Amino acid sequence: PRSTLFPYTTLFRSRAAKHCEHLGLLTREPIIARLGRGGSAIAIKLSQAGYNRLDKKPPHGLRAGSGAQHQYLVVTLARLLPDARIEATLGGQGGKSIDLLLRLTTKHERLTTVLKARATGLAANHAPLNSGDLVAIEVETTPDTIINNITKNLAAGIAHNITATMPKAFDAAKKHLLKDIPSELLPRVLLINAFDLIAGLQENNR
Repeated sequence: PRSTLFPYTTLFRSRAAKHCEHLGLLTREPIIARLGRGGSAIAIKLSQAGYNRLDKKPPHGLRAGSGAQHQYLVVTLARLLPDARIEATLGGQGGKSIDLLLRLTTKHERLTTVLKARATGLAANHAPLNSGDLVAIEVETTPDTIINNITKNLAAGIAHNITATMPKAFDAAKKHLLKDIPSELLPRVLLINAFDLIAGLQENNR
């Protein structure tokens, strides 16, 4: 068994990561990988110095300043959503950047099912999720940027804005949305716990 043959593997990796962090080659940041007991994790990312050491360019990804928790959630969702584009921009250069952008097709039946079952609508009659609709998914680890993202996304031509929050930010996000988003836009906005969205999408892959 692995635990018998390599009893120090986990400890060795931890020490190696800390050493590389000390050298400035990577960063380590605590995140929540899933809800419940044992859901905490350490996200490890190569720094620019690390990429330079390997003579490689960083892959295209999220905008600068995106924290490890945010990146983890966005990348996890992207892996579960066919044809989802990370950090897509609407409106060309200088346009609105979106965490995840996709156009609804028959490949996204699981997504629409999960949203109908688990997402919170903010209007009495939510706009239907139709094939061909352009959908933005914004992952919000805090409620600070929610209003700005939604208003700009909808103005840029997004049909539906899905706001996926950390559990602790859910209530504050809902309060902000109901207070600050114009009522005529609310039918095109859905709010969901990011981990509920991930769990719902993963059920289809088990």
